[in-house]
Amino acid sequence: DFLDMSWASSYVGWGKDGPYEIQREFDMVRRIVEAALQAFEKIYIIPGNHDGTRFKYMSNGTLGFELLMQMVLGPQSALLGERILVGEQRHMTLRDSPWGDWRITHPQSARAVPLSLAQTIALKERQNVLTAHQHYFGFGFDRYGHYMICDGGHMTNEELTEYKQEVDTTHSCWTPGYVELVGGWPYLIPEPRG
Repeated sequence: DFLDMSWASSYVGWGKDGPYEIQREFDMVRRIVEAALQAFEKIYIIPGNHDGTRFKYMSNGTLGFELLMQMVLGPQSALLGERILVGEQRHMTLRDSPWGDWRITHPQSARAVPLSLAQTIALKERQNVLTAHQHYFGFGFDRYGHYMICDGGHMTNEELTEYKQEVDTTHSCWTPGYVELVGGWPYLIPEPRG
């Protein structure tokens, strides 16, 4: 999820933070994309449940994720299709890496046990898997040792997430960090707390 879009969430209610929140989130995404463009030749963006799904909900399913990214990126949207590639699906496959294909996905569901969702998808799709959505951070192999599986971490502050503070759950604490796939091998980059 590039955007939280709490202002469009059915959970917290429409318009809670209004235009200020929209502008703050759009500015943040532009800064992230600008930094990524300095480090990488191409950027691939897939929707998550917050930005892609909520945008479709707001538009009654008529507007796609690429249009949202055009609005968010502003002048940087001139690079869409050239250096910034946007998918409408919540998954993509990195093919022909030295370590096999990687399915990079933001699954619909989440699970309380880290790496369990990545393992299920890896066995179903028969490829290495990197998941988002759960906000866990970790690396392992499926139970048969055939596929690498990763939970991709998160880049937000759990303590500032209202619904995480309101109720107790069986889910583990979120772990800040992210995963880089370099030459088809995953590198876990932890973010220091505090």
